[in-house]
Amino acid sequence: MDFAEWLQGELDRRGWDQAELARRSGITTAQVSRVISGGRNAGADFCIAIANALNLSREEVFRARGWLLSEPEKVVPPGTDPLVTQVAEELISLPVELRELSVRAILAVLKAVRGGQHYPAMYRDEDESIK
Repeated sequence: MDFAEWLQGELDRRGWDQAELARRSGITTAQVSRVISGGRNAGADFCIAIANALNLSREEVFRARGWLLSEPEKVVPPGTDPLVTQVAEELISLPVELRELSVRAILAVLKAVRGGQHYPAMYRDEDESIK
């Protein structure tokens, strides 16, 4: 699948038209139309703007554009605790801005826990993921 097909699929999945993507991204409708029709290649600025508008990571959009490997590298070494792996994979999948905020929040909780402060108990659901 090429980038134009991928982008149209993302719009369809959200129920957006090209004008909605343009409005949310700050890109003109004409630019969006040219990329989707194949008349123009998507540059880095275009990809970053649509990543933000679609609430996707830049890496995901760059991967769809063909600029990154199709599968992201593993972020933790083999043998790492599955919960740590799950947290790392969730963090990596976030858009950069949300990832940085989430990491800061996690670090604040960890520091507080080490300092003896108490947080509401976390529970596990059937598939063992933390809620």
